[in-house]
Amino acid sequence: AEPSDIELNLLVYDDKTMEAIDISTIDMMSLYDWLITDDFAPFISDDDLNIIYYFKVIRINKVLTYDNKGYLRVIFKPFSKYSYKREIYDKSVNGETTLEIFNPSKQLYKPIMEIINLGDASSVNKINNKKVFNLEKSEQITIDNLSKIIQDKNKSNKFNCCNRNWIELKPKETTTLTLNGNFRIKIICEFPIIK
Repeated sequence: AEPSDIELNLLVYDDKTMEAIDISTIDMMSLYDWLITDDFAPFISDDDLNIIYYFKVIRINKVLTYDNKGYLRVIFKPFSKYSYKREIYDKSVNGETTLEIFNPSKQLYKPIMEIINLGDASSVNKINNKKVFNLEKSEQITIDNLSKIIQDKNKSNKFNCCNRNWIELKPKETTTLTLNGNFRIKIICEFPIIK
């Protein structure tokens, strides 16, 4: 199903008096620049800091009183019907070890991995059947298992530095990754969930 638009009322107020302020005394263009984006932007509520929503503003209306105080009625379009649970797994590997990741989603998930080679240029680092090789000492690459893009810090293509075995996390299951080599790995997941 197509997600419904979401309406939020945003009040500009004085944090000392906790009262609404005259809207003509603030820089509305800066506020609009912050709210209006070309792409979907992350929204994290203080109610649950582990859940991320992605929204794009599609309409803003001023709702003001006679003294030019009031609030903004902002309509957001959600990116999808899901909220996203962010989990980051960070591990240093020297030899062989395992890492367990539970996918709370109903969907197969393909994570982003950041790898820093701690060995030399001849080191071969493995994540299950995925091999990462031809990296200089301390060289970092990012592997996006969904889009199948592999880049270094400068956004240069590093596709030739690993085989084409992609990592997938099965839905509603714990996946055990076997890590072998001399490297540091950060696995970044934003699991789509219904909340």
